[in-house]
Amino acid sequence: MTNSTSQGKDTADALVTKAITATGDEYFQSERALLARGAAAIAALQQRAQDPDPVARFVVKTLLDWIEGRAADNDAALQYLDAAEKRYARTPVGNPPPTGVARYLVEHYAGRVTPVLTLRLIKEDSWPHWRVMAVLFYVQQYPDKELLAPLTHFAATTTEAEWRNEAVETVNVIRGVKRAQSLAP
Repeated sequence: MTNSTSQGKDTADALVTKAITATGDEYFQSERALLARGAAAIAALQQRAQDPDPVARFVVKTLLDWIEGRAADNDAALQYLDAAEKRYARTPVGNPPPTGVARYLVEHYAGRVTPVLTLRLIKEDSWPHWRVMAVLFYVQQYPDKELLAPLTHFAATTTEAEWRNEAVETVNVIRGVKRAQSLAP
């Protein structure tokens, strides 16, 4: 292996480590860099696929899935959330209704974007209330055991009581202890 190849691999490994451990802007810088590398980032991500930490495994799996072909849905869902925020900012309501956003996600993406939105939930450090609640309501509609670790992590680390309570509700829905609330208007 040449020195430049070794440095490139080390950089990819460092980006994966940062993606696993960081939040906020630091996480998003690593996410963007890994997604931009595409196939070149896959080997570094695969090396961490069996990490003993279930949240780390979730981060790695979600990024791998994104790089390997689920980017169109992920990007479109994230763009929808940004557009909804801008659209409602110009209205008297000010923020999109969380149940309406969750219903839109269900209707347009089914359960395909639950991993990326859960990833963003645990990595974002400045999401507004409506966005957090919308994602939790949406995830409840598609109980997936792979989301248990990141949602439990979110519930344990958030300082917002309402978010923690809804994250616990979402975990209970996934575990089958509770039924998801209907999003019907």
